[in-house]
Amino acid sequence: MRSIAGWTLNFEMFFYAIFALSLLLSGRYRAILVFSVLTSLVMIGQVFSSSNPVMITYTSPLLLEFALGCLLGLIYQYQLLPRPSLGVTLCILGVVLLCVAGTDSAADLSFRRLLYWGAPSVLIVAGFVSLEPTARDNRLLSLLGAASYSIYLTHSLSLAALKSLVFALGLQNYQFVPSIFVVAGFVGSAVIGICA
Repeated sequence: MRSIAGWTLNFEMFFYAIFALSLLLSGRYRAILVFSVLTSLVMIGQVFSSSNPVMITYTSPLLLEFALGCLLGLIYQYQLLPRPSLGVTLCILGVVLLCVAGTDSAADLSFRRLLYWGAPSVLIVAGFVSLEPTARDNRLLSLLGAASYSIYLTHSLSLAALKSLVFALGLQNYQFVPSIFVVAGFVGSAVIGICA
């Protein structure tokens, strides 16, 4: 069976290739190099438009989400994460922002995606990472961590099933549905990923 999430592997392998090259440098410069390469490629894509699929892919603004991950890595490395009590707030704020963005914005690969999905995702990850010292023995979080790759592989199927249910029930035109869809998508994807 072909993975629906397969297209994201192109971005991930590209990121890992750049990161592998950064291993030639001292540890303190690695994230800065990767961040610089990714943001430079996005700028190149904005200056030189192309219809070449490879050029479009590897200069996509989507690379900035990986660059945000590098910044988060630096924040972690230099122990600049917020205290755990603020971590919960960051997680909640991130989820609220995703709910506000709604599901239609997920397919947007322009710079708006960084605002709709990238920034809220960074808030959620930063929140959970800042909670790590107080949540190391949390069984649910350990279970989610252990199932993360399974969740990644199955989440698109979970979301497709949820979307079919929304349409089958005739709920697609209600204003509150995108927010509920985001939350139900999180929970449903986690449950199916854990069970898979």
